[in-house]
Amino acid sequence: MIPTLERPRHTPAHRAATFVLAALFLGSLPGEAQSPGLFSDFSPATVVATVDGEPLSLGELMLRFATLPQPQRDRYMSHREGLRDFLSDTVANLLVAREARRLGVEEDPLYPLLMKIRREEVQRDLYARRTVLAPIDEATVAARYEAQKAEAFERRPLVSARHILVTPVAEEPPPNASGDDAVGEEAARAKIEEIHFQLSAGSDFAELARRRSEDASAGDGGDLGWVGQGELVPALAKAVFSLAPGEISEVIETELGFHVVRVTERRPGGLVPYELVRELLFQELVGERAVYFAESAREDRDRLVEEHAAEIFAERLPW
Repeated sequence: MIPTLERPRHTPAHRAATFVLAALFLGSLPGEAQSPGLFSDFSPATVVATVDGEPLSLGELMLRFATLPQPQRDRYMSHREGLRDFLSDTVANLLVAREARRLGVEEDPLYPLLMKIRREEVQRDLYARRTVLAPIDEATVAARYEAQKAEAFERRPLVSARHILVTPVAEEPPPNASGDDAVGEEAARAKIEEIHFQLSAGSDFAELARRRSEDASAGDGGDLGWVGQGELVPALAKAVFSLAPGEISEVIETELGFHVVRVTERRPGGLVPYELVRELLFQELVGERAVYFAESAREDRDRLVEEHAAEIFAERLPW
């Protein structure tokens, strides 16, 4: 739905709309830990839900999101789980609509009148796109996408991993449950080799990390969360991004000490395609010029009233 042109809304939240939606879409907000993305790929045909066996595609979900009234978009875009929340709400709304049809609402006397009103709203929106909003043509929207895609719509590769670190110096107090800190390089190397052997023999990685890792992540079973290339020291990043899910690394030596890592999941990088965010970018452009478009819409409305056979009988209103 085109924002109501007669009453333009242009909030500070709208000016950041594309960036925040991209953060929700790509799975991270500034200053927050990474979390896995919602979608395995960005094809508009990707099925993100089914309702009684009927698929809901990613393309349809994004169109529904982009055409929400601006305050609703702002509400969803205010937190990192917003897109997931919108997906859940959309499924719930579809179920309500199905239940309404089952109860026979289409036989309600109000149904044809309400459908006529909704149809006229859609017609007005599409009319606006061909008239007052015509300056926002396909080339303009595409140019906005090209200008923003590297910053807003590029998803970087991420890896979820667990980590055991042994340092050649003692910690006070030791971060692991057993307190068996290795002191000196020889002891540290012997300890990590023993840990690596236990892992190769089938020991549980998280449990060993809790008991024996000398990293701050020991209490979390060595969980590093979702990390990108630039968040790890180079030698560790090289190893982590070369492992398959479930695979355990060899012993890795860095300036921090000796490491063993296990990759639990990988999330490839990718670019959100234009067709998925085209409507969002269109709405963003409308919002940026809302005052101008509102004035143009009023002028066009006045012209139509003058040119067509329309009569208003205000005296017949009940008050």
